[in-house]
Amino acid sequence: MKILLVVGFFLVFFLVTAFAAAPTTMGDVSIDEYYERSQRSMEDALALANKVFEMERGQEGQDGDAYKMYFADVQALTESVRYNLRMAAEGGHPVAPYLLANILVEERITDPEKRKARDGEVCRLYQVSADRKLLAGALALFNRCNESFLRFQAEGPEIQKMIEDLENSLEVNDPSKDYYPLPSKQSICFREDKIPDLAALDSFSKVMAAVAPAMLTYEQFKADAYYLLAMMPGGNNRSDILEKIERVNFAKSLGCNDEFKLQQAFEKDLSTAQ
Repeated sequence: MKILLVVGFFLVFFLVTAFAAAPTTMGDVSIDEYYERSQRSMEDALALANKVFEMERGQEGQDGDAYKMYFADVQALTESVRYNLRMAAEGGHPVAPYLLANILVEERITDPEKRKARDGEVCRLYQVSADRKLLAGALALFNRCNESFLRFQAEGPEIQKMIEDLENSLEVNDPSKDYYPLPSKQSICFREDKIPDLAALDSFSKVMAAVAPAMLTYEQFKADAYYLLAMMPGGNNRSDILEKIERVNFAKSLGCNDEFKLQQAFEKDLSTAQ
């Protein structure tokens, strides 16, 4: 069913929901106006997607002229979201690069070279957001663009640098706190392992609720970061293990679900450490 494609479009729209902050300008249009335009396009697209969903479930199906028109409008609005986020990102908006990267990473690309180019652009945008001191961007950069981490390589200069960068991002005050909560598809502490049966859902709102990413507060992103850092390789002496336990406890104090039972494992290691 095409509804799955519609869901694919609107999964990315759930990835661009954030709050506005003080405006800055870029030529005749403020950076935040570009951002607000992306939000308005998203809201219009969601309304049209609801109509598309109802048509698919109704008698008209996918062959009617109205369905084709609405579906084309959905695609056009998708491009509008992307364009306005890119303009905001290029103008220095602190959150737009992160949100745009979230959209791009959800695109299905079969050509290996095009997918490689897309992945490079995604990482560049996450790096930009991290450079603008967005904690969510720094965490996404670590999760998606750290080749050593993704290949389960515990040591090496690349992973050590990214560990240091993530640690540094926790030491500075995120100037974009007003934009949280922000979407996260890779939360360790707050994820829900669910595989919804979309065909069984009878309303667009239920479909969107099933596929929407977690919306995390700034404190929840901090919890994810501390928990992730606790999982990273390190020394095996008592001080190193105590530091890991401290990070896990801090993450738990911020609401993290210790899914991997790290505290239990580290306390066991501590009992035999020197």
